Amino acid sequence: MESAKRDTEIPHALTGGKVVEIVSNNFDELPVKLRNHLVESNVVLTLAGLKPQSEFFIDIDTEEESKILANQINQLNAKFNETNPEISFLLVGDPFVSGSHKDPKPLTQMISVKNLIGAERISKIRMIPFEASSGWQGAEIWWHKVVANVEKLQRDNQLPQGEHVSQNVLSGWMKGYPDQAILDFTDFDNTGRKKKLQDSNIPCVGIYREAQPNYDFYPEHANDPQIRENIEQAGRILKEFYESDWHRKIASEPGLLEKNY
Repeated sequence: MESAKRDTEIPHALTGGKVVEIVSNNFDELPVKLRNHLVESNVVLTLAGLKPQSEFFIDIDTEEESKILANQINQLNAKFNETNPEISFLLVGDPFVSGSHKDPKPLTQMISVKNLIGAERISKIRMIPFEASSGWQGAEIWWHKVVANVEKLQRDNQLPQGEHVSQNVLSGWMKGYPDQAILDFTDFDNTGRKKKLQDSNIPCVGIYREAQPNYDFYPEHANDPQIRENIEQAGRILKEFYESDWHRKIASEPGLLEKNY
């Protein structure tokens, strides 16, 4: 899925320690429902810029609470615009009733987290260049180019046909998954889901009840360099974040965070 010669340096993702600084500087000012999600592994990796985008979900009980949440997100973005303008939070769609909840069902609000550095990293790995300095408007223009590139790959028979194929590829790009993993899952999905897949099992994932950044690939590609590098780098970031003194302190407070054990 490469389209041009790579001639620009790929920016580094932040270390887990740097993400600790970002989260800890905002944590105490946020309501519990919002701040707890900042320690989820998907969000940590997105704040680090290893992933261009991820999301989390917050339960809300009333329409008034929805308005309050929207205001809190605006305030969070205003602060990030001063300290980390490459990061943005966005309410996605209207609150909905999640099928995973038992009665009574609260409403659920999806919140997207985006990182321009993550987009730049992926753009240069995928060789459809984008510079974070071009801002959010530049990111939107770049994304249209990414979509057009995937459509061209399908027209040139370098990818299977079908909207679900393009959706898998585009989603994989935005989540920062390695190319081979994206191609493997696309093939798996396109051929009746009959073959065996292997999970990435990124270290330090699953401490909390969360959506996980793991992805699947065919076992024969377990040693693909991009897959190995992605797993190892993600694991290093998460290990440093979760083993930090700050995280140990907030994680030990009773009832603050919902652990997976």
